[in-house]
Amino acid sequence: FMSFKAMNADPERRKFYYINAFVCGVAAFSYFAMISGMGWETVMGCRQFFYVRYIDWAITTPLIILNLGLLAGEDPILIAAIMGSDLAMIFAGYMGSVALVPTVKWLWFIIGIAVYVPVVFAIVRLFRQTVVDKNDIHYIELYGKVSLLTIVAWSLYPFVWLLGVGVGAFGVSAESISY
Repeated sequence: FMSFKAMNADPERRKFYYINAFVCGVAAFSYFAMISGMGWETVMGCRQFFYVRYIDWAITTPLIILNLGLLAGEDPILIAAIMGSDLAMIFAGYMGSVALVPTVKWLWFIIGIAVYVPVVFAIVRLFRQTVVDKNDIHYIELYGKVSLLTIVAWSLYPFVWLLGVGVGAFGVSAESISY
């Protein structure tokens, strides 16, 4: 749908439709793989681990940051840096999920949280300030809504990881539903 919408959109908005189309498409492929019984392995404790979820996030979350950065009118170098921090966060989450030694698992979790902090700071403070400096109320309101939704949703993921992979309080089904 978004790809078709992009074809008729003005050039300034077209990029957002294409980025969103890729985010939705990759996520759809990922969920189709999971529901089809693909994209998983058994990890320590005979736990089913959906590695395809991390492939999805490694593609879609940087695209979401790109979307937010472009919406804000932010410097491309800063956007790329925050996308890199985001990729480091996904990598740390993956490594923590497959770690065999509990101490190593928790170290990867801490590393993941540490590289998540710049992502939050950029979205909440740096990107937002760039939008505010433009003094366009439409963009300020739109960015405020989209960035709030992103930060609130993304901030729940470490808790799901803690309850699922971390301490095992969630089974695989509850973990998958929560993500």
